[in-house]
Amino acid sequence: MGYNGLINKPKGRPSKDSKMKVPKNNILPRKLNESEYEELIRLRAEIAYIKAENEVIKKEIALREAARLKAKKQRLSKRSARKAIN
Repeated sequence: MGYNGLINKPKGRPSKDSKMKVPKNNILPRKLNESEYEELIRLRAEIAYIKAENEVIKKEIALREAARLKAKKQRLSKRSARKAIN
């Protein structure tokens, strides 16, 4: 093959349906009208609020779990101290 044998060739089987390949450069978002734009802003604000709410819930769960483990550790240390005294 000479020089042509050194050129990298695509590997794998070519796709059967060329319609599945849509160039990314041709996809442009359509213009939003005013009500759609307002709804988009409202939904983004709602998403931000829900994300913040979820973070608060996660932190609360973590704090409760830490408090539970601390209480368990204290109970175990009290038991071992009682056994050492007896």
